[in-house]
Amino acid sequence: VAVPPPATTASPPSSSMNVFEVLKANSDFSTLVSLLEATGLDSALAGAGPFTVFAPENGAFDSLKPWQLKYLAANKDALTEVLEYHVAPSRVNVSQLYVNEAITSLQGSHFFAEYLKDSTVLGLD
Repeated sequence: VAVPPPATTASPPSSSMNVFEVLKANSDFSTLVSLLEATGLDSALAGAGPFTVFAPENGAFDSLKPWQLKYLAANKDALTEVLEYHVAPSRVNVSQLYVNEAITSLQGSHFFAEYLKDSTVLGLD
């Protein structure tokens, strides 16, 4: 799970936690968790994986225009597509972010992610 730094100090995730449990345990991701539950992607992320989630914090959703979030909440297919774009059905290592390697999303698109100095990467083994 690659995420911006948390507002509060969080303990590292337990290796027995799945990706969804890690997100749910951190209140900074409560909006994402609610949306994952609304689409059923919570069940997928609770599965065996591996998964890498480029997880937007609540603040990212706060920056959306109200109509955008309302549209996504009312359109499960569109919401699912947006959320699947933030999930890689593989383990993405930090080293891949340094070399600008293409990452394939669960949605099927390819994207590039960059490791930012102030980012936090929570790893699950």
